[in-house]
Amino acid sequence: MFLRYIFKRYFNASSTPHKPKEKFAETSPLKLIRKLNNYNQPLKNARCKGERCMKVFHYNTVKAKDAEDGASKLKIRWLITKEMGAENFAMRLFEMEPDGYSPLHAHPWEHEVFILEGEGFAFDGEKTKEFKAGDVVFISPDERHQFKNNGKKTLKFLCLIPYTKE
Repeated sequence: MFLRYIFKRYFNASSTPHKPKEKFAETSPLKLIRKLNNYNQPLKNARCKGERCMKVFHYNTVKAKDAEDGASKLKIRWLITKEMGAENFAMRLFEMEPDGYSPLHAHPWEHEVFILEGEGFAFDGEKTKEFKAGDVVFISPDERHQFKNNGKKTLKFLCLIPYTKE
C-alpha cells in the first residue's frame, strides 16, 4: 500500500510517456523513500507523539560520547531517546575498548543488556559473571554492577533502561 501511494503521488502511474509531475519523479523508489525518511540523517527533535513514526537509521549517525566519570575507555551512543518520541525506554550502545570498564554503581532502575561483540564480565563488588557475544544480561533495580572488557577487541553492547516516572 505504501509503495502504491508513493508511485501515485510522486510518479505518473499511467503507462503512456509523460513529464514528471514533481521533483521526485526521476528518482528511484528506494532513493525516494530514503529522501522522504531522511534515511542517513541523525534523528533530532523528531517527536511523533500520538502518531505513527517508525524511524530507521544507521547507529553511526549518532555521535559517540565519553561515558560518565569513573569509566575508562568507554563511549556511549544514545540511539533511541525521548527526543525522538520514545516515552518509556532509552536504547544505548556502549563501545568499550580492551581493559575498559564502567563505574561500579547502582540505581533504582533495571538494565536489559545484549552483548553484540567481544567479551568481558559483570562485577557486583564481590563476584564476577563472564559474558560473550550473544549473551543477555539483566541487572535488577538497586543492584551494584560494573562491566569490564577483558578481551582483545572492542566490546559492544546494547543497554536498555526505562525512563523514571516523575
